[in-house]
Amino acid sequence: MGEGHRVLFLSANAGTGHTSAAEAVRKALLLIDSSTTTKIVDSYSQANAFLGRVATQGYIQLVKFLPQIYSFFYELRDRDAAMGLFKSKLTQITARNFRKLMKEFRPDLVVCTHAFPSGIASILKEEFHIRLVCVITDFTVHPFWIHQNADLYLVGDEELADVLRSKKIDPKRIKVTGIPVDPEFSIKEEKNTVRERLGLLPDLETILVMGGGAGLGPIGWILRSLRKVGHPIQVVVVTGVNRGLRKRMEKVAAKLNGAKHGKKTSIKQVKVYGFVDNVHDLMKASDLLITKPGGLTSSEALAAELPIVIVRPLPGQEIRNAHYLIKEKAAVMAKREKNVARVVDQLFSDPKQLAKLRDRARQLKKPKAASEAAHYIMELLQ
Repeated sequence: MGEGHRVLFLSANAGTGHTSAAEAVRKALLLIDSSTTTKIVDSYSQANAFLGRVATQGYIQLVKFLPQIYSFFYELRDRDAAMGLFKSKLTQITARNFRKLMKEFRPDLVVCTHAFPSGIASILKEEFHIRLVCVITDFTVHPFWIHQNADLYLVGDEELADVLRSKKIDPKRIKVTGIPVDPEFSIKEEKNTVRERLGLLPDLETILVMGGGAGLGPIGWILRSLRKVGHPIQVVVVTGVNRGLRKRMEKVAAKLNGAKHGKKTSIKQVKVYGFVDNVHDLMKASDLLITKPGGLTSSEALAAELPIVIVRPLPGQEIRNAHYLIKEKAAVMAKREKNVARVVDQLFSDPKQLAKLRDRARQLKKPKAASEAAHYIMELLQ
């Protein structure tokens, strides 16, 4: 089935969630048909090497130091009239640099997991006779995703499907799959079995602290606040590609791991990781996730039935993701990082509330999203 098919994934290194979603779908696709040839490309770098560096680093610096400016431009993107001409000109200019890739790889189908390359692919669609699939990796949609000639939209929930329908997208071209996560999330394992594999202490409340693949957010402040938690805990910290943050957190961990406990802190152990490819293990081993609500991280937590404490969401899509998770009662918000310990104590002191968060995650999770996405893609390729 599908012998000789070629599928190109266009992602973007603005954080790592978009690429992780592409990788999840790619893996699921190859499980269906191992003869399919696939390739994942960072669309920012493909457009222009300098643009790639500026876009990736610029995004990180902007959301870290000037979040109000990023928020302004993100919200501007929601004004169709204001952004229509800009979107058209931007995609026409950058599309030139993708023609070489198209000619060399000769894809039958292009999967976009970021809004930026979806516009480029929509322009090149007829020229190169490709099918176009858009995988929306947040719980919100903005105009850069909207292209009337896309063959298929894969979205996280029914609300997003309604938004697309309101934008005159053919309902037959919209499928609710969930945001694609690694197929490993579908595998059930006992919590203590995973903890043993990771070198974590068994039968101890475990908190996972993440800042996305870029290691953003007040992770240092969160760890500082967790020292005041009234329950014995162990903490797993993931710093992503942020090497400076990892070094700082390892120093803090060394002090906490070597400290005499008692009144000083309830933290019994801290483990620090950089960029990881086993988020499924870390989430399965944990009782609570403290994070900014990136689309993929949030979907992974739901797949792992892991309650979420949201801290300082980035402007734009993450604020909307936070609204979605809180509205659906799958997460709670710590309005300030110094309040994290109080929120954690409230949850651990109220097993019913923690159980409700887990139950909502169980109801909302779509751990087989990548597999469903792969099946829809294969149908298009027939």
